[in-house]
Amino acid sequence: MKFRVLNLILLSAVILLSGCASRDLIKRDRAEVDAYIAQNPELSSLDRTCLQQGRFEIGITAETLRFMLGEPNSIETVQRPWASQEYWRYRRGGQKVFIIEDNHVVGITE
Repeated sequence: MKFRVLNLILLSAVILLSGCASRDLIKRDRAEVDAYIAQNPELSSLDRTCLQQGRFEIGITAETLRFMLGEPNSIETVQRPWASQEYWRYRRGGQKVFIIEDNHVVGITE
């Protein structure tokens, strides 16, 4: 019984900490997002939706990602047979790597 309670406490702590970690990655408040959208009327509907919902996904532009998360901790350029790619690494609350190709996010890894 004590073991089961301890496991539940540890699991709750892990879930709580992972939630905090994901919030650390996105840092823009509502007023900043609204102002950015107003100043950039050419944004795609995907970029607008991701900005409004505070999330990111494959297809958003590199500019939108940079606005949302700031400057990456590091950028690595890799030449592929089909294109040049950049790997943007963010290390806040864990690590996420965004693969940028032709100014758009084409992959996300953790």
